[in-house]
Amino acid sequence: MPVVSLGAAEAPSQIGAALREVGFFSLIDHGVDDALIAAAYEAATAFFARPEEEKRRFEVPGALGQRGYTATGGERAAGAAAADLKEFFQIGPLEADAPGGPNVWPDEEFRAAVEPLYAALRDAAVRVAAAVSEDLGLGRDFLPDRIAGGESILRLIHYPPVPDDAPPAATRAAAHADINLLTLLVEATAAGLEIESRDGSGWLPVVARPGEIVADSGDMLQNLTGGVIRSTVHRVVNPPGEGARQARLSMPFFCHPRPDVDLAPLNLPGAKPERFRALTAGAFLEERLRAIRPAG
Repeated sequence: MPVVSLGAAEAPSQIGAALREVGFFSLIDHGVDDALIAAAYEAATAFFARPEEEKRRFEVPGALGQRGYTATGGERAAGAAAADLKEFFQIGPLEADAPGGPNVWPDEEFRAAVEPLYAALRDAAVRVAAAVSEDLGLGRDFLPDRIAGGESILRLIHYPPVPDDAPPAATRAAAHADINLLTLLVEATAAGLEIESRDGSGWLPVVARPGEIVADSGDMLQNLTGGVIRSTVHRVVNPPGEGARQARLSMPFFCHPRPDVDLAPLNLPGAKPERFRALTAGAFLEERLRAIRPAG
């Protein structure tokens, strides 16, 4: 997997090539301190250890999982035979007037640990978005201007030990592509992430080395670029043998545009706009969220 220094002069071209050729890459020199990641993982571990009924106090009805807690079984990839074996907690923009509404916080210690990581990952995502914009010939401010005030999400995911009575088709995260523009994924606590090769011939393991952040492009960016930058299908597989008895945590940051941003395909060299739709980011997001939530 390509490794890109976000501070390097050649970062835009390297990021553009990685997204076209592989779909994923690793970032270094991204400005996200290891201590922020460690603190957030500690807070996530403590929260997910709480009793189920206590965690469910932080569900947000009507938010389609974009705020607060979602229990195991609350999300199923489009076309998957079973819901994913995971639970998660989502934090949206830190501003009080965020389009998706206010965040909910289990306690002040959790908030103090998670908010700084959200802010650092949002800053890094804007820098990646600027590099992508420059590589596409749109000017560095094109995507950052559309992200400003958007509905970017930090998701704290807990994959518990695989239960003995899990449905045969159930996996930690079934094959899917991300909905959003760009995703940043800090180092997970265990392996399991795989991406589908560009030619569809197989699956490749993805492991972020210490200090690296894995990045990929989502369906919104694919639509906006008319397929010049494609989203990449990925999954989290159940570990074999005794590994199935071990939990896994991960923390992806999903970078979203404002809900009113037009995602109609741009007139870019190599684009195939006839294969994509003209709609707003808000409509795109709501449509996709409803499709992956079994309970509606």
